[in-house]
Amino acid sequence: RINGVEDKLTYANELYKLQVELKNNKRRVVIVDGSIPAPTMEEIAAVRRRNYAKQDEMLMDLSANISYTANIELQRVMVKAFLDVLLAEAKLPEMNLNKLTNKAVYMLCWISRYQKELFQNWKMPDISCFIHMGPCQNENEELFLRFLARIPVDVLILNPNLNTKCILRDNLLYEVNFGESLPMNRFPREDSDIHMGTVAYHAERELDGLMYQDTG
Repeated sequence: RINGVEDKLTYANELYKLQVELKNNKRRVVIVDGSIPAPTMEEIAAVRRRNYAKQDEMLMDLSANISYTANIELQRVMVKAFLDVLLAEAKLPEMNLNKLTNKAVYMLCWISRYQKELFQNWKMPDISCFIHMGPCQNENEELFLRFLARIPVDVLILNPNLNTKCILRDNLLYEVNFGESLPMNRFPREDSDIHMGTVAYHAERELDGLMYQDTG
């Protein structure tokens, strides 16, 4: 997780160059702006599930939804990560079976949605990349990002605006903090997007100037 920015003027350009470099290195990349879109009704309906009386029964049954026939080794890694993060979540004092089941279904929807983008033609030692532009601000996202960090995926959370907080907590998390803040909620995917960062920077400078005139 990178909080803040090192240089407001070059930030957007640096992100664009990062994406180009990842793709040039044949890395598979998924970029999400703001937050991961919630599962659709169709995605939720596609998850095979029953009514459960016990947590272990629920987890083992739902984990059978994780299928990656192109690479059984990767499928095993995903199932283990799924179980590990949910078993840790189950220990929270406010957690109950129904809430944990809902979290598991959310995670399965996102696994199904993104696994093709992340793992098409995957083979060892490939590492894909999942970029979350903006802070992680809900529990389901937090759980999914913790899952991704335990499979062959580099997870990068970009939080350039220091006025927003990211709720993700994880013992695998490495954090970098910069002192400058820049409101920016879209990742620059194209050349034409690069000016977003400079526009935000200049808008902030103008606002600072107006505030200085008012107080000065």
